[in-house]
Amino acid sequence: MKTKYYLIIFLFTFTLSLIAGDVFISSFTANSTSNSIVLEWRTTDETGLNKFEIERSIKGSPFQKISEEKAKGIPSFYRYVDSDALMKISSEIDKNDLSTLNKNFYIYRIKSLFNNGNVVYSDEVKVNHTVNSIRRTWGMIKEMFK
Repeated sequence: MKTKYYLIIFLFTFTLSLIAGDVFISSFTANSTSNSIVLEWRTTDETGLNKFEIERSIKGSPFQKISEEKAKGIPSFYRYVDSDALMKISSEIDKNDLSTLNKNFYIYRIKSLFNNGNVVYSDEVKVNHTVNSIRRTWGMIKEMFK
């Protein structure tokens, strides 16, 4: 009787490990540079994985897809440069306070889409992105014409 319960527990644990969230993404980082935000992540297993969708949230707003990367099919390293980040100014920033006007708080996550239709989200990474006033102004001008 005990063997039956151990077998059930083992199968349940094994199944959970196959479906487990972000165990195949071993690391995910976001770093601010003067011109952009650089996202990097590593995978340990890409079995059945179709693609990644990179999503961004500005100061807690809903996540929006900003790009996608095709899965390589083997454990790999990925890098995405978000150069549009400097053009996105959150409505929550006090436009009269210059100390907050040049800073934006971004949250990123990776959405993994599998061939079988399953979707798994990575942990979220947060980054403060400081933009100089010239780049901020140019970004705002470009955003008006999108």
